Amino acid sequence: MNIVIVDDEDTICLGLTKILKNTGPQYNVVATYENGLVALEQMKLDEIDVVISDIQMPYLDGLELAKELKLRKPELQFIIMSGFNEFEYARTAMRYHVLDYLLKPIDTDELFRILDHIQQPETDDDKKVIRIVKQILDEEYAEPFILSELAESVHLNPTYLSKLFKQETDMTLTDYLIQVRLNKAKEVIHNDMGMKSYEIASLVGYKDSVYFNKLFKKQVGMTVKEYRDKDHN
Repeated sequence: MNIVIVDDEDTICLGLTKILKNTGPQYNVVATYENGLVALEQMKLDEIDVVISDIQMPYLDGLELAKELKLRKPELQFIIMSGFNEFEYARTAMRYHVLDYLLKPIDTDELFRILDHIQQPETDDDKKVIRIVKQILDEEYAEPFILSELAESVHLNPTYLSKLFKQETDMTLTDYLIQVRLNKAKEVIHNDMGMKSYEIASLVGYKDSVYFNKLFKKQVGMTVKEYRDKDHN
């Protein structure tokens, strides 16, 4: 597997190169580049299988580089690295058919997991979508849940996304969101004894406090007050 690394931090380029070379002959680092523009100008695409690139770089960022390289060589696999845990990057990466993305500091086990699965792109893509959807719901749990918007953010049909999520997690999207919201509610109750039930409901995405209280009792097995009393005893 011929690999190119693109990052404006020399330590990242050198570190990844050393890790990959020490792993074995199956990973061949062909070249490293300090930014996307230089990579675009100098890279010999016919010799490359995978590009590992940072997002934040001068002159040409990683996503624009991915876009340009995919136009020139559609079968090229692209892995994005980012020091920012921002889901907009993941959503945009989906649009450019990026294989996967990694957060800095790089987890080498995760890196090799991704590299070892470029031979199974469909399965890997499904898992990537589910991971991104979970991250979106984990981050935006307090926002109104609109399936069409969530599906659009990962460029899938709403019906297919619902089916895929259920298939991969054995949970519906709604059930997963309820789980996230109620776990957050428990966290709020644990950290703030003074918050009213309707305030907690609003904080985790429920405008109807009566519905929230019924849902909490059904899922947790006790009322908000009972849970608070138990938690603080």
